[in-house]
Amino acid sequence: MTAIVALSPADYVDSPWKNGRGVTTDIAGLYRPGAAGRAWTDMQWRFGRTPILEDGPYSDLTGFERLQLVVAGNGFRIHTPDGAVHRDMSRAFLPVRYDGATRLAARLIDGPVDTVNLLFRRDDFAGDLRAPAAGESLALEAGTHFVYAAAGPARVALDGAAHELADRHALRIDGGAALRVDAGRVVVASLFVKR
Repeated sequence: MTAIVALSPADYVDSPWKNGRGVTTDIAGLYRPGAAGRAWTDMQWRFGRTPILEDGPYSDLTGFERLQLVVAGNGFRIHTPDGAVHRDMSRAFLPVRYDGATRLAARLIDGPVDTVNLLFRRDDFAGDLRAPAAGESLALEAGTHFVYAAAGPARVALDGAAHELADRHALRIDGGAALRVDAGRVVVASLFVKR
C-alpha cells in the first residue's frame, strides 16, 4: 500500500556542508540505525535544497552518488582541478549526476544560485532526480519518492487524487504511484534500496 505524507519547511533541518563552507536545508534524510546525530559517516541518503553563494570546492563524498539541479539563479559550472568543465549547470531544472569522490569546484555564472540535491550511498541505494513541468506525468515505481515545489506553488495528482503544494512544501510517497503535474514546477527525488 502506498503511503503519502505532507512535509513543510517546519519539518526540514539545516545541516552544515561537510567542508564547512555552507548549509543545506534537508527536506528528508536517512541515517544508520542507532546514529546519535546527523553525522556524515552515518548518512545513508539525503534530499535537500542548497544555496551556493560563492565559488568554491565541493565536499569529498566518496561512496556517494550525487544528483543536482538548479532551481533559482543564473546557474554555475562544475570544474575539475585542471579547470575543465565537468558539468554545465547553466540550465534550470536540468538534473546532472556525478560521483561524490570526484574532486570538483563550483564557479557561479552571475550571482548566487539555489540547487536541489539528492545524495545516496551507491552500494546500498539507487536513485533519480527529475523535474517535470505542468502537463507532464511520471510513473513512480515502488520506492521512496519526494515531490517538492521548488519554485512556487504547484498542484499534482497522485493516482488521480489532487494535492496542492505551497512553495517549498513536499510530499513523501512510500510505494508506487502515477504522478501528474497539473500546475507549477516540481522536483521529484526517487530512492530505491538495492537488494
